[in-house]
Amino acid sequence: MVAKSGEGDPSRFPDFARELVRLNVKVILAGGDQGLRAAKEATDAIPIIVAACDPLDSLVASIARPGGKATGLTCVSSELAGKRLQLLKELLSPLTRVAILYNPEDRNKPWEYKQTQEAADKLKLTLRAYEARSSIEIDEAFTRIVDDHAQALIIFSDGLTTAHQKKLADLALANKLPAMFGFREFTEMGGLVSYGSSNTAMWRRAAYYVDKF
Repeated sequence: MVAKSGEGDPSRFPDFARELVRLNVKVILAGGDQGLRAAKEATDAIPIIVAACDPLDSLVASIARPGGKATGLTCVSSELAGKRLQLLKELLSPLTRVAILYNPEDRNKPWEYKQTQEAADKLKLTLRAYEARSSIEIDEAFTRIVDDHAQALIIFSDGLTTAHQKKLADLALANKLPAMFGFREFTEMGGLVSYGSSNTAMWRRAAYYVDKF
């Protein structure tokens, strides 16, 4: 087995994918939109398994029957976006202003923001989006969020934010900012609340697919 980690920097994925192809591995296990995109751009011959939490229609026709070299599993995290906002309002009433932190390099995040905005309109909440593509940009985004007096924060899950869950939890706590994330591991690291599946359990399940090869 050859393991490659971007250590919170998804921009390294394309180089890693090409390296794995040169090593002629039997199967590639990728994480999320950016990992799958990098793997598919690097090879059309090696089977790819993806562990994702977003709709990947632009890259996989169907998770169940992709019709190509990629398959895998999803925890449908993005589809719970509206429910997360609803729960946050119930926990923090009265609530009017919510910050959204996301990585724009993940092409599924605009779709997730749309789902959240639709829920915000119904709940009469004001959303403001903040982008972060790296650890440094996470710090910069938090400064703006605090300066803008956001009352709460929802962090969209992707490879970048998942890799920096501890940092995000610490920043939220230091700034007394109630924060919601998509994986329960976030609360184990000090975050206030999560709504979604276990990221650890999803990756363990991904091993089942790898074993088929």
